[in-house]
Amino acid sequence: MIDIDHFKIYNDNNGHVAGDRVLCRMAEIFIHECRKEDVPARFGGEEFAILFPRTDAGQAHMIVERLRFVISREPFEFKEGQPGGDLTISAGVATFPEDASDWFSLVNHADRALYYAKSMGKNRVMSYADIQLEGP
Repeated sequence: MIDIDHFKIYNDNNGHVAGDRVLCRMAEIFIHECRKEDVPARFGGEEFAILFPRTDAGQAHMIVERLRFVISREPFEFKEGQPGGDLTISAGVATFPEDASDWFSLVNHADRALYYAKSMGKNRVMSYADIQLEGP
């Protein structure tokens, strides 16, 4: 699960048309940067989900870190007006069957890891297994 950090601020400051352009560009980046077997999708609002078939947690974490890096380098319009002067993402990674036994738990655990990443300061990737060890 991937969420654009401070997206409400971006929309409020720059308008929904500019926000829609950011969402479209994020989708393009995810499609371009993912492997052909991966399945990126908009999950709702400013949240995206990407399925990584036959990929363990470490590999998924590395892929999402690469996406986070690519997005941080993207010259989004008005990004300097964002907190920290950049448009960033936070992400949560969960795997099946290690972290969840069904799709509902998988989504919920990835979402939990995402919100933990946000609570830790945003602009980072957290795995569900990591938050289980740390105990949020």
